Amino acid sequence: MYWVVKEKYVNDDYGIYESYGIKTEGYYIGDISTDFKSVEELAHLCNTYELSTMHLKDVVEDWLQK
Repeated sequence: MYWVVKEKYVNDDYGIYESYGIKTEGYYIGDISTDFKSVEELAHLCNTYELSTMHLKDVVEDWLQK
């Protein structure tokens, strides 16, 4: 099961901002996007297609390039 996680980040150029990542048992990719709906959709697709954790990094990289 994949979940969306919200965290706060600090960046020299942007200051403090909130961004969303995806978490699953024992694995986490943070700061994917500041757009909650986009990350929520990605997590939903990962759950729907029962994505193996070993492919999550590649899927997130592809998602970011769309």
